[in-house]
Amino acid sequence: METKQRIWLTAREAAEYLGINYPRFTRLANRGGVPRTLVPGTKRTYRYNIDVLDRWMLDHQEG
Repeated sequence: METKQRIWLTAREAAEYLGINYPRFTRLANRGGVPRTLVPGTKRTYRYNIDVLDRWMLDHQEG
């Protein structure tokens, strides 16, 4: 049985992955518009799970 590796992205990587410019992405993330996870032991370092971003993108498609 193959297990899927969880892939975590930085904010810049996540913005590029989603095709959103970095400043717009960070505004969305800071307003709670993009799901993110706080890195343990930090106060403001977040990572973005690629599987969660895929679901978020599907849920927010226009049309």
